[in-house]
This record gives sequence, C-alpha cells and structure tokens, in this order.
Amino acid sequence: MQIWQQVLGAESIGVRDNFFELGGHSLLAVKLFWQIEQTLGKHLPLASLFQSATIEGLTQIISPEENHQQEKSSATHSSLIAIKPSGSKPPLFLTHAIWGNVLFYRDLACYLDAEQPVYGLQAQGINPQQTPVTSLQKMAANYIREIRHIQPQGPYYLGGFSLGGLITFEIAQQLRAQGEKIALLAIFDMSAPGYARPTAKSSNSLLHHARNLLSMNIQEQINYVWARVAWHLELGKASGLNRFYLRYIKRSLAELRLLDVALANDQARKNYVPSIYPDKLTLLRTTEQSLESDTDPEWGWGKVVAGGVEIHYLPGVHTSVMHEPHVRVVAEKLRNCLEKVVVKRINTL
Repeated sequence: MQIWQQVLGAESIGVRDNFFELGGHSLLAVKLFWQIEQTLGKHLPLASLFQSATIEGLTQIISPEENHQQEKSSATHSSLIAIKPSGSKPPLFLTHAIWGNVLFYRDLACYLDAEQPVYGLQAQGINPQQTPVTSLQKMAANYIREIRHIQPQGPYYLGGFSLGGLITFEIAQQLRAQGEKIALLAIFDMSAPGYARPTAKSSNSLLHHARNLLSMNIQEQINYVWARVAWHLELGKASGLNRFYLRYIKRSLAELRLLDVALANDQARKNYVPSIYPDKLTLLRTTEQSLESDTDPEWGWGKVVAGGVEIHYLPGVHTSVMHEPHVRVVAEKLRNCLEKVVVKRINTL
C-alpha cells in the first residue's frame, strides 16, 4: 500500500481502489511496477493492470502460486493484450503508440459496445526478456502471428493511435497480401509517412502553436506544452542526457527500458516507406488548427490509399484526444464506424 501511496501521491488508498480511478496512467504504471520489482523482487507485466487494477488483485497475482503460473505461461511475454476479451462481436485489434504499451486504450474500450471484444498489441521490449524491434514491417509480421491466435481468418477490424496508426496500416497491408479481408482500418490522429506537417523549423511555427494554445482550456494548454518539451527531452536531441539521468542518477531500469522501446519505435517510423493500400482507410483526426499552407484534411493518406479516405473530426488535440472527456467522442465515432461496416457486410451477403 505504501508503494501505491508514493507513486500516486495519495495518502489514503484502499485495497480495492482502482489504479486508474485514482489518477494512474501508463507512466505511473511503469513507476509502480518498478517499485514493486525493487521492493518485492517480483516482475509484473504492465498488462496485469487489465487483469486487476487494485492492490488486492495485484497481491493475488504476486502470490507464489499465481506468479509461478505466470512465469510458465507464454502469454506473459506475448504482445497480444486482452483489454476486453469478452463479447459476441468480431474482435477489434488496437496497436500501441510510441511508448509501446496499450494501457491508454482502456477508456476507449470501456466506452465501446458491451459486446465488442478489444485486444491491444504491445511493443516487444516492454517486457525485459524481449528486445525492441526497429523495423515496422517486422513489428507488423510479429503482431499478425499474435492476431491469428485469436482470429485465424478475416475480415479483420484494426485500429491504432499516433505511431500505432502507421503500424496498423502495415498490418493491414500484409494481411491483404496474405489474401485476407480488412473490414475496418481506423487510424487515430496520425498523418501518412512523408506528409509535411508543420515543424519547429517552420517560420510560422510560433503562430501555429499560439493558435493551438488559444483554442484550448488551461489543462489542455499545460499538456500541450509539456508534451512538446518532453518529446525533445526524451526522444529528441536531449535524449542522451535523459538516458544518463535514468540509468545513473534515478536508476530506473523500467523507465530506461520504456525509453529504449520508444527510440526503437521512432527509428522504425523514420525508416518506413509505405506501398499503396488498395482498400479504404478511416481517419479519425483532431481539429488542431493548421498553417495556411497545410490544406490537406486527409493528412497525406489520400496519396497512399487507393480506396479513399473517410474522415471523422475529433475534439481536443493530439495529447488529449484519447483521454477524458474527448475519448468518449472518439469511442462514439469508432462505434458508429464499426456498426456501419457490420451493416454493409450484412447487406452484401
């Protein structure tokens, strides 16, 4: 209980209080599990929080009998995470973003239909027994093998936020090449490879960020600024300094492992060259104001998708769209997309 109080900054926590309802998120989860490993000598995969997000539940997982079963199970090292495995509908597979874990999809899954199963694809390297992958094509091939354990044949329902959108795009490409059908390819707030989004080097970048900030509330403004500062510290030119800090000063191997995964994912993104996708793509994107020169609402996807791009606009900005309250709108639009595909399939039978 002291570990939870320290990580979450809360004085009073009950054994049945939910980690996420107490304000927990993916980075705090990394810190929590690292503290558990350092204190109790037990390594728990982050996905354990989908199984149980309370002190009582995690204590049962840590118990000698349960821990032994987890160590023997190959699922402990699997990239496939059961976020919400029950339901009568075809499963939806959601791919990780830059940091590799899929905890942030929890709220989205909760707001989807009660009969909608949801699985997450977590990056290799999150678990210490694995090495991060620096090829987006290899990632996709690995994840397809995991997907087929749950659903051997299509049609498949696929989605991914940010970098996860690119990986999902490649997963769909490889499945199509294997003769499978893709019922839904949904990309959340990610532009196509090679699309020139506004950058910090742009002469109008300050105006671009000022416009974005003016359209946000105070909490979104804080998140927006911090996300950009954090990016440069963690993955940009200052990442070497951050790596030194994590290894030798903070001595957090868990956070260092997370940084290694993020750097590998970013390398895979930079090296990825897409081929033309023959089917349709659904883009769910935020309404962040763009520069006057940024006139493509499809964010470049129209150039690599032959079947057309269906656009749905979302509230908030990239750093807030998958969190409350905006994630409710994301779930509603995704739910409508899923239902639309099902109706279309029924009508074609």
